[in-house]
Amino acid sequence: MNALDRTVAPAVHPIVPLPLPEVRRVTLDNGLRLVVLHCPTLEIARFTAVIQGGACEAAPMEVAPAVAAMRSKGTKSHDAAQIAHEIDINGSWTGAGNYPHFSTSTVFALDKRATAVLPVFAETIFAPTFPEKELETEKKRLAARLRVNETTVGYQASALSSRLTFGEAHPLARLMSPGGYMALSRDNLADFCHRYTRPADITLFAAGNITAERERFLNSVFGSRSLEPQTPAAPLNIVPFTPAAGGTTAKAEIADAAQSAVTITLPGLPRNHPDYLTLRLAVMALGGYFGSRLSQNIREDKGMTYGITAALLGYSEGGVVQIATRCDATYVDAVIAETFKEIDRMGTDIMSAEEMARMRQAEITSLIETTDSPFSTMDFYQTLLTYDLPADYFSSRCRIAATITAEEILDCARRHLSSADALTAVAGK
Repeated sequence: MNALDRTVAPAVHPIVPLPLPEVRRVTLDNGLRLVVLHCPTLEIARFTAVIQGGACEAAPMEVAPAVAAMRSKGTKSHDAAQIAHEIDINGSWTGAGNYPHFSTSTVFALDKRATAVLPVFAETIFAPTFPEKELETEKKRLAARLRVNETTVGYQASALSSRLTFGEAHPLARLMSPGGYMALSRDNLADFCHRYTRPADITLFAAGNITAERERFLNSVFGSRSLEPQTPAAPLNIVPFTPAAGGTTAKAEIADAAQSAVTITLPGLPRNHPDYLTLRLAVMALGGYFGSRLSQNIREDKGMTYGITAALLGYSEGGVVQIATRCDATYVDAVIAETFKEIDRMGTDIMSAEEMARMRQAEITSLIETTDSPFSTMDFYQTLLTYDLPADYFSSRCRIAATITAEEILDCARRHLSSADALTAVAGK
């Protein structure tokens, strides 16, 4: 047999993420920051205003989600029906979000109709009136949704876990209540809006066919606006964690629950710590994707749960490792014991080459998804802002995903992951 007769296997080239698309940053006339991702072929544009101030800054805390939901329910120039009509006839749709230290308002618009929608959208940011009739309706809706959530084991375990992890009195551990929503007044919303809607504390993310002409239009629409009267910048309510002692367990009994929810937290690292990205991959190997150790052991091998996840969560206040699952009440003790075993095994049993390859591919897939669409890319840029991440965060993740070794993960887990530090919350029977 000569060389031409032999079948040669093709070389395998690992998939690598594309570079993160660059954005253009502009400061508008009133100090509002504009971040532009220009995509000339995109037929739909998305505009998201990220506004400083969230549930941690609100008093009562129910104010923040109510403000986010009510911005589009009436302005100085348009009532709720008129706003809805303007959005609908222009083939657009809106959304709102509320987070610990910021809120978001979003509008999607057909590229050819964006200029018709944006003036109304700007009004909902800078000129909401929070009309009484619509507010009463929204309060009932928010209270009813919360009442439903309060009956779930997942909500109860999360609430318990927050008190254990952050501290009983910490802003992140405070709970909203249906009664708190119903007690809100229009003045509550207007006061919070005036404190946290300063142009200098707003960033507008625009993804689509954002030409130079459209940038000028955005400046004319958003760059000339502000709330009157202007107020001094309100500080963010960043409070250090005061967690319970390691090994603490809390339980909420729910007699008629079909399953139990288990949430386990460990101390994490702040995002600016040199070990943060390595620990992030160690936690991913522990429970961050389908082939992780927790999934293989507790789901696949023992069949005690349909799914279990682990993630390193970064807050402005610091980092937390969170593991969450649901299972039959008879499995709770065994699930906790096996989870603790896998936590400690991360620092004693080095990952195999196959395990490293699975974990590496899961991380690379996540990075690829970030650049999969202009909207997912802008989501990433929003995260850079809201969590004060360095500009090279994406490239650093790419580099570590490609170069991390099993020895580095083992050493990091040995230093930063221990079941002795675990705080366990259980809700269910």
